[in-house]
Amino acid sequence: MRLFSKVATVLIIAVPLLAQGHDGSCRCGGPPIVPVPWEIDHLDAPYSAAAKEVFDRWNAYIEVFDYRPGDGVMAPNGKNEIAFLDIATTSARYGVNMDRNTFAITYMSPLSAAGDFDACPKPPEASCGTFDETDVIVNSDFSRGFKPSGPIDYTDHGPALYAATVGHELGHTLGFHHNVNDISVMNLYEDFAAQYIAAADTEEARVAYPSRVRRVIDLAIYPFYFDPGLTDYAATTPVDVSPAAVVPGGPVTIRNFEFENVGTESVPDVLIRFYLTRGVAIAPSDILIGSLAFSGPIVSGGYWDDDQAGVTFNIPRDVPLGTYYLSAVISQGNGTSDAILYNNSWIAPQQVTIVSGIRRRAAPRR
Repeated sequence: MRLFSKVATVLIIAVPLLAQGHDGSCRCGGPPIVPVPWEIDHLDAPYSAAAKEVFDRWNAYIEVFDYRPGDGVMAPNGKNEIAFLDIATTSARYGVNMDRNTFAITYMSPLSAAGDFDACPKPPEASCGTFDETDVIVNSDFSRGFKPSGPIDYTDHGPALYAATVGHELGHTLGFHHNVNDISVMNLYEDFAAQYIAAADTEEARVAYPSRVRRVIDLAIYPFYFDPGLTDYAATTPVDVSPAAVVPGGPVTIRNFEFENVGTESVPDVLIRFYLTRGVAIAPSDILIGSLAFSGPIVSGGYWDDDQAGVTFNIPRDVPLGTYYLSAVISQGNGTSDAILYNNSWIAPQQVTIVSGIRRRAAPRR
């Protein structure tokens, strides 16, 4: 993958360009035809809509899923289906045992078509086949429960994000195996990272399904730092903003973030803008505090991370006092956003309070 240089723009103090290696994904097994017919058996509208969103997220890169409403009953029946099932029903219908710590499972028949291994890289002797049926069973008895959409819970103590779980499981139905060495929807880490279909996934998907590839521009900015030397939950550190209080004109530092070019097209350059925002959604009234500009071309699969060193901006002196979140938005260097919106921005979990300068009391004269 090609690296690239960064230049300074509004209020930015330059930091060295650093990056990390990405090893790619792997696949074994797959559907007999594409696009793959699916039935959404969620009976509640929010989760039915969330399922459609995740199918469309994959289809934005490779048009492989053809989905429609189902009859609300999921079972081994020769159809590809997605829905919630409880532990007892899953055991009775599929002969598969889950516990309350299992987010979801992917039923693949025959399981042998996926190869006799669990994680990338694919062994050279792996034998891969074709699935007769794949079902995504989301565990309705999961201990933390689920929510159909954001905002993101960076602590992962609350309900699980449906998109993160189902995006991963749909990857399995396409033959993808666990990928613990990369930023990947097939990794095994927290929802704030697992929701993203990343460059490792799209590059492998384009090789696996070349006739279904969509030409797309897609820059993704991630609210975490990924350490490829670690695995599972330890591998990701969420974005951090400090200090918690700062005076107008004072410095604020943002750490643990990165971006990738997930699309098929090279991008001339990249611009990341950082804002103070009042609420939990980015708005036109947000206050720009600084930008990072990267000179291109940024090739497909190109990436950058802050290596946890962080970037520092001075808060504009005319910012109104009060409490804000810090947000980031990625675009092409001319400010043009791409059509895949879910990965174009994030809002950090920490709040920053802009406070008035501290006046020191004069010592009494003697």
